Amino acid sequence: MGSNETNESPWVVKQEQIDRFFDRVEKRRASAAFIQGPHACGKSTTMMAHILSQAQAKVPGASVVYILPSSVECAVLRRYLASDEFNKELPAAIANDIATELPENYTLPAGCLLITHYKQMLEWFSSNGKKFPFGNRAVIAMDIETNPTADGEILLGRILEWASSCFEVENPAAAVMVISPFASPRTEWILDYLVRRKPDVIRIPEGANPPIKFTPMGEPWEEDVAKMVIEAMRPNAARGCRTIFGVTSLRDLMIRHDIEALGKSADPNRVAAFINEEGAILLENYFQYSLPVNDLHSFVSEDSLRGPHFDLGTFQMIRVSRRKNRAEILREQSWLLKSRVARENVVFYTTRASSRFEDLPDIEPSGTAYAADIYWTLLRLVGEWPSKSFTSMPVRRVPIAAAGIEIVNRLVFLGCMTHSGSGCMLTQKGSDVLMIKRCILPDVDFHVACLIASASHRANTQRPNVMRVIIRLAALLQVGIGNVYRKVDMAKQPSVDEVQRMCKGAGASLARKGALWIALGLWQAAVHTGKKALGSYITDGLYRMAFPAEWLMINPAAMQKARNIVGALEAAYGLQPFVDGEELSATELTGEEVMFIERELLSAYRHNLVVVSSDVQTSPFDAVSFQDVKIGGGEILNIRDECEEGGLCLAIYSQLAMRGSDYFVHDVTAIPGDLLKEVDKDTGVRIADSIASTMTSES
Repeated sequence: MGSNETNESPWVVKQEQIDRFFDRVEKRRASAAFIQGPHACGKSTTMMAHILSQAQAKVPGASVVYILPSSVECAVLRRYLASDEFNKELPAAIANDIATELPENYTLPAGCLLITHYKQMLEWFSSNGKKFPFGNRAVIAMDIETNPTADGEILLGRILEWASSCFEVENPAAAVMVISPFASPRTEWILDYLVRRKPDVIRIPEGANPPIKFTPMGEPWEEDVAKMVIEAMRPNAARGCRTIFGVTSLRDLMIRHDIEALGKSADPNRVAAFINEEGAILLENYFQYSLPVNDLHSFVSEDSLRGPHFDLGTFQMIRVSRRKNRAEILREQSWLLKSRVARENVVFYTTRASSRFEDLPDIEPSGTAYAADIYWTLLRLVGEWPSKSFTSMPVRRVPIAAAGIEIVNRLVFLGCMTHSGSGCMLTQKGSDVLMIKRCILPDVDFHVACLIASASHRANTQRPNVMRVIIRLAALLQVGIGNVYRKVDMAKQPSVDEVQRMCKGAGASLARKGALWIALGLWQAAVHTGKKALGSYITDGLYRMAFPAEWLMINPAAMQKARNIVGALEAAYGLQPFVDGEELSATELTGEEVMFIERELLSAYRHNLVVVSSDVQTSPFDAVSFQDVKIGGGEILNIRDECEEGGLCLAIYSQLAMRGSDYFVHDVTAIPGDLLKEVDKDTGVRIADSIASTMTSES
């Protein structure tokens, strides 16, 4: 695609090594190569055209499939490789060799290039009985992700499993080429392990063009970014001077100036036009790829990002700020490499103090697959390869082995999987949890899905009101309680009576228990009159923050998102709808029903427990790690008030965060301690045993 490099593509110096790889494909039966090259070196364009020509000449009858992480990349690249602009530069045009669709029987014409993406390829595997859909003669090129996902881990495993099986079939020619902008020892190891020989490692050098230099911003950099935002959105500013902001901590500033965000849910048919129409764009964290943008002159990069991380100090998933690593910074710079603007005229601003590229952490990214989504990744791996040990699965190894062991133990104790053979297999609950993610809420949090799946089975002996309330609590947890409401900074703490007056329904009577019930009460107060209730918060076509009390800020847009989730879940679980105005009567609860719901919350969030003392001199502590924690500053009520004098109380939390050296629990909700024995009885596992981490068990 478009680039501001003027010299021959850097990959060409490795053309002979690529050709030698193809010389041996037929003889080896199954072959693998790992190609590492910098961004904008021609890997996905002219090198891919050369790979196609080599496959056509040396692997007769083979299909060629190029797999990209996203459907957006796939659509943009497919159009570019078929364009006259690209083909006129090639020794032999390939436009007529690009397959535009896949036949129903998966029979690709030999020598054709099919460009597809991860999710589509996984669907083809699934609909073909988890078997490789294109026979035993194929060349597969696959881009690995800068931010590895569960989809990517599973897809690479399926492809390598196919390549390994080709040693046992007649007339095979399986070639797997894994393409990456960074070194990946984990990938090289699994290629060696499954293809039974060391892969051909082809490392493409940097091109002759000078690298893009860092331009550090001064302190406080927020003021400089604010000025750049205003400048970028001036009338006619888009003409010849576009800017991309990778500064998500200033999202509110971007929204106020009508800068739209580009995220993973971008429409493939719209994104190319979108990025070339806007004068400025906010790039979401973990955006996987870069695209050509006309007149892109500058990129503003935030040095750090805040996100989930498995913390070996607590054996918990925590939210923490970390510096971006080298692979992430190079991915951001690649937007400028693909600009039509001359290399010497583009600027890469960074909020970091140093301009030395060498100071960047140079580590192989583990991505969301083994951070925020580690529960999902391990659960899906067991679903794909039941009864196999993780070390015998055809997948890359878990980056932090201790984290993998800990989460597998938790999944067993939560009843999502059980030991089987040399590994594990899914239980019915585990399958139900995955079904929620696959069919109802693709972005659902694991613990939220666990709550819904467990409660849906147990609630069949309860009134529909119980499941309705569980669904509402799940929706609020999914959106994030801190996104639904927040205590105004520096405001005095309200009394329980003041909070209850702002709430409606079951949440009002239970508000003293803390964050989750307060969220329910505030949400029901906003929506209980019917479908149009939240419309009163809309001005100029947008939801605006509301301040119904001097100490309270609510977010109607987040409440609407929760309402949409409630609708999807109620439809999925067959709960009968009710007419406008019946929200409160349809969700009223008895004391026993409240206890049932609290028992389900405790069971699902058993690894997110904090113990609080009525004594202010005694620090709360995380029940898994015994690590002292602090209660987050956004809590409206003091959870200590729920503790009996001189005693302890138990609470669940939805998030553990770290700032500096301190740990903070957020969205704290008190749970009756005497429910512990009931959960033990219901699950057949003592909570004390199930929450003991591998760390605390060994110490």
